[in-house]
This record gives sequence, C-alpha cells and structure tokens, in this order.
Amino acid sequence: MSDQLKHEAHDPYDDPKLTAYALGELDEDETKQMEARLREDEPSREALEAIRRTAAALEAEFAQEAAAAMPRRRRFGRVMVGVSFAAAAAVVLM
Repeated sequence: MSDQLKHEAHDPYDDPKLTAYALGELDEDETKQMEARLREDEPSREALEAIRRTAAALEAEFAQEAAAAMPRRRRFGRVMVGVSFAAAAAVVLM
C-alpha cells in the first residue's frame, strides 16, 4: 500500500481514541496500545501534539472566561446581601 493510501485509510486527526489518549481518558490496556502505536506512527505523534496544543489553548481560554466572569458573580452576591439586609430591615421596622 502506498504512503498516500495508508494516510487516507488512517487519518490520525480524525481518531477519537487519539483524542481520548491526549486527554487521559483511556483505560490501562488502551493506553498501552496507543503508546505502542505512537512509537511507530509519526503522523499520529504529530496529531497528538496538535490535539494537546488545542486542548491547552481551550483550557487557557476557559480559564480566562471564568476569571472574567468572577467579578460579576461577586457583584451579584453583594446585591443579594444588600437585598437581604434591606428585607431584614423592613421586617424590623414593621
């Protein structure tokens, strides 16, 4: 089989097991099988690195979004505390 046909038959960028390996989601046996494959398969190693870079970029983006959202949550908490105090004061004044 030619290299072109071999690459078309097995596209590592479209392999859910490779993604699962990159994310640490395979069981022990599957991990060993994937590691054996990676020792022999350069396109899979390249795809693995691309998957890991993408996962790291997404993780960093989600962390930034979570950090940006934090002040809003704190503001909401302060508003709720203020409403609680206002309600308590209204009950006391009745």
